[in-house]
Amino acid sequence: MNRKNFILLTIVLSLLGVLIHGAYKYITEGAILGGTIFASAIIISYFINHITWGDPHGVSEESQDEMGQQIKYKSFKVAYFVLICLMFVILILSEGFAFLLLDEIKNLPLFIAICSSFFIYPIVELIVAKQYKSKDEIL
Repeated sequence: MNRKNFILLTIVLSLLGVLIHGAYKYITEGAILGGTIFASAIIISYFINHITWGDPHGVSEESQDEMGQQIKYKSFKVAYFVLICLMFVILILSEGFAFLLLDEIKNLPLFIAICSSFFIYPIVELIVAKQYKSKDEIL
């Protein structure tokens, strides 16, 4: 068994272990553990990175070349907007349509995260644009 297959097998077995443990806790105690959700998310990200780039950390020759950089750039941008939509859907599911009454929202951390997502992307673009402009002035 080569190194890549061993890593893939380790990732899959880890994910299965975490999910089985989470299912056991849910069946016996009736609770979904935050640690199970967090660990599953981390392991799934390793799994997807391994499938995409051949490395669980997402660092490989392919990810460093020009095409890999373009893939990462577009992926970050799409992922940002998908995350905003997902947060909005979660807000609707947790609040119902009562979230339209902005003073009645009970899930304030999620609401603050959604509101801050509207200005975080433009701020990051501004910072990156200023860095490129300052590099052009130096040259």
